[in-house]
Amino acid sequence: MHGGNRPGAGRKAISIDLVELEKLCSLHCTDEDLAAFFGVSVRTIETRRKKPEFSEAMNRGRAK
Repeated sequence: MHGGNRPGAGRKAISIDLVELEKLCSLHCTDEDLAAFFGVSVRTIETRRKKPEFSEAMNRGRAK
C-alpha cells in the first residue's frame, strides 16, 4: 500500500519570532523583506498573517 499520511511527514514548521516581527514591521518592512529575513516564502508570511497572534504583532509594529 502506497501513500497516505505518515507521522512526522512533511516539512517542519519554521518558527517566526513575534518580537522580531513587530520590530521589523515598525520599520515598515514589506512582506518580501520579512520573508527574506526569516528565510521563508512570501506566501508563508501571507498565510501566517491569518493567525491572530501573528496579525496582532504586525499591526502593533506598524502602528509604532
